[in-house]
Amino acid sequence: MIVKKKYIMSNGLAFSEQKDMTRLHELSKQGWHVKKFSFLGYTLEKGTEKDWIYEIDYRILEDGDDEYFELLNQAGWSHVDSQANIHLFKAAPETKSLYTDDATHVEKYKSSLKPLQITTISFIPITLLSWYLYDQTTQVLQLFLLILSILLTVLTIPLAWTTLAATSNKWKVEQKNSLVTFSKWMPYLIVLLAVITLFLFESQPLRILSAACIGGIGCILLIYATMSLLHKIRKA
Repeated sequence: MIVKKKYIMSNGLAFSEQKDMTRLHELSKQGWHVKKFSFLGYTLEKGTEKDWIYEIDYRILEDGDDEYFELLNQAGWSHVDSQANIHLFKAAPETKSLYTDDATHVEKYKSSLKPLQITTISFIPITLLSWYLYDQTTQVLQLFLLILSILLTVLTIPLAWTTLAATSNKWKVEQKNSLVTFSKWMPYLIVLLAVITLFLFESQPLRILSAACIGGIGCILLIYATMSLLHKIRKA
């Protein structure tokens, strides 16, 4: 028997987790079932048409911690795959959700935020320090620090944006609507500030950093818009 496989890209769990889960549910009814997480997405295998619903849980587990999966299996949730602290489960549509109230939803997003916050808090000062050192050095070392600073900026921007999106998900459950609105507009405000910096300041490090911010955020917006358009085309 020939096993048919295909890869689908995720829209980003921090940005549109529910859209991903809905899409996987629709594909399961067409006989495409998630086999495992893949780079920036999922690998699916063709099989019998099933009506599976999917949910994500975020939890840091110790080695050999099987009780967690056993408890969820008893509740009707089958473990599909895990990637770091992200765990994907599937179940029949009538199965009770992993998250029964706002309190459990908040805990879920707190668990997803911890590793993101730690990484982001580490990257931001390192990136700023790199730009500072670039401004204080000359010649070959300055070129090396310029390349390093740009690379760090390109990495830090999507990381910080993902952390902001995950935080916004928690704020939604907590009904902190003003903070949710602010988080949505923050990337655009950063771009506006970067554009103003390009026109008003002559400092080369500031101008390069501003250009990197504009490029990084613009690239993320372009990717997200393209993925949304492709998803709408597939549904049409």
